[in-house]
Amino acid sequence: MEEVKYIRVSTTDQNTARQENTNLKQYIDKCSGTIPFAERKEGVKLLKDINNGKISAVRVHSIDRMGRNAMDIQKTIDSITSKGINIIIEDLGMNALSGNGCLNPMFKLITDLLANVAQMERESIKKRQSEGIAIAKARGVYSKSRNRKKLSDEDLVAKNKAIVNCLNANMSLQKTAEATGKSIPTICKIKKILIQNV
Repeated sequence: MEEVKYIRVSTTDQNTARQENTNLKQYIDKCSGTIPFAERKEGVKLLKDINNGKISAVRVHSIDRMGRNAMDIQKTIDSITSKGINIIIEDLGMNALSGNGCLNPMFKLITDLLANVAQMERESIKKRQSEGIAIAKARGVYSKSRNRKKLSDEDLVAKNKAIVNCLNANMSLQKTAEATGKSIPTICKIKKILIQNV
């Protein structure tokens, strides 16, 4: 049986180096913390190795690396520790099991609290993101470009008649932006199309 390290980052762009400072076998997931632990590729492998008696302890850098859902984190911790496997939370310097193999009550208290904090943090991120999108939509600058097909120059001009009218009236970019509520980059794009088609 061996001690291993579980690592999770939210996106493939994020670097795992901060969590990887170890010579232990590593299970690295690159996914959202909202995905249940038992549904993650490396999470599944880790739980399988635990069930096969290959692992004595699991290290994680911090509790939020296990997830962003309090119930799932608590379920995962209970599932692992119920098999007599220790969990070490490195940034806290805490062990799930005490020397006699019993659950450390302080570990349970702190990890339950931090699991709820991780979930609240995730909900706060989602709320700020939604507020940001709503503000961007209100300003007319939000776009889900991945789900939107690119408009042809003709369609773009047709869709922005108000900009065309302002530009034809020799209004400045700033005045056109104020009159139409459109961004200056959009106005410049329309102006460029109009110049090319003269």
